[in-house]
Amino acid sequence: MLKIGLIGDIKLMDTYILSIRKNQNLHISGKSSIGTRTQKDDSICSIPEFNRIELIERSDILLVNYFPLLPLDLVQKSIKKGKHFYAADYPEFSSKECNDLTKLSEEAGIAFHFSNPLFNLPGIQWLNDIIKAPIFLDISYFKKDISGNNQLIELLLLTEGITGLSPKKIEALSFRSDAGNTEFNNLRFDYSSSTVINLSFGLKYADEFVVKVYSDGINAFLDFDNNIFLYNNAPLDLTSKYSLSEFNTFIDNILQKKEPVTGIASYLSVIYTLEQVKAKLFQFAST
Repeated sequence: MLKIGLIGDIKLMDTYILSIRKNQNLHISGKSSIGTRTQKDDSICSIPEFNRIELIERSDILLVNYFPLLPLDLVQKSIKKGKHFYAADYPEFSSKECNDLTKLSEEAGIAFHFSNPLFNLPGIQWLNDIIKAPIFLDISYFKKDISGNNQLIELLLLTEGITGLSPKKIEALSFRSDAGNTEFNNLRFDYSSSTVINLSFGLKYADEFVVKVYSDGINAFLDFDNNIFLYNNAPLDLTSKYSLSEFNTFIDNILQKKEPVTGIASYLSVIYTLEQVKAKLFQFAST
């Protein structure tokens, strides 16, 4: 049985806690939490509280959604002790730090998975099954509120999951309007496979997540907010086979000694791309 320690804002882990308690291969060893609940919740109150060091010692897997509680040296020590990681939020590792952690994870043989919510949507899983490079992908991803949001990292994890590559060329454009409380960013990624991805993202009056795909014999339109899915101009039926639990897949991969779907090497690739993107977008912010 694998013992899981919960670290971070536990009130946001209800879905994970429910999933863990349904799995006979898992047991919650305890929590090291921040924040408080506004109402009594037996599912969380019954989980014992430990300091981080003791909880790490008691656990095989650390489920983390607030990495400021884990300084880099503590993450390194945990990896060396063979602790697996499921990152439900994204740590602010530099590319050098992430590169060092990647090497350390490979040496220790542990799974370090980063949550990839957009990539694990049924529509994207279906898309990933049928497309072959080269493709043209047009993605619009806007939010009504982006405070504390990992919008860009989620998009970069999505594109890395689809292509398995880092872009060889990046173009950027950005506009902001304080009066209208809007933000528009556009990125164009060109890949060695001749694939092109066009990303538009930012802040506006309504949530929007639309993916348009063009490839040889493929014309797909996926509107995730309005549940409109079309494939070659016909309605698309996303069957249950694409409804996978990212967390349960992570656990299964550990039990079967498989690589995580979105491991730390993938995150390292995203961090390299993120640094390039921020440098491009900074040109607009500084003018």
